[in-house]
Amino acid sequence: MQLERALINELDTGLSLNLATVSNRRSDFSLLLALMSQDIRDMAQFELEHSQADAEKLKLRKKFKLPAEETLIADLSTQTLPVDHSATFQAQGVIEFRLQQNLKPEAIVSRGKYPADFTEAINNCDIHVSRKINGIDGDKKLKSVPFITQLEQQRTMSKLIAQA
Repeated sequence: MQLERALINELDTGLSLNLATVSNRRSDFSLLLALMSQDIRDMAQFELEHSQADAEKLKLRKKFKLPAEETLIADLSTQTLPVDHSATFQAQGVIEFRLQQNLKPEAIVSRGKYPADFTEAINNCDIHVSRKINGIDGDKKLKSVPFITQLEQQRTMSKLIAQA
């Protein structure tokens, strides 16, 4: 089985998949799907370029001597104790809460080690890929069995098969 067009990069994969679907070539379609990796980290990465607006924001922040931006997202995988002002709000009221928020800002969102989109992609992956990404090693080392023991086991199995 050979594809009609040569694949140059992953952008050509989409076009080839489309052509295989339209022309009802199941073998080409299954070959292309088999060539694709199940690990989402192997896919092409797209990075947005820093725009002029971002550079201008930094310039204005320095010019007007503004403090650093508040953290909007707290990473619970790295922080042992994230900032939490809820007890202050309940015990001492709104004024004390605002004071604490200005002194030590609390993040709006708390989440794990990966962004929400990446977490959703991991959850949609194969279980082996998600375990690999999360660092859970599923490949357990098999202890090596001596060759003589393997031969004895095979002979025993062949005798059992012959008896059956």
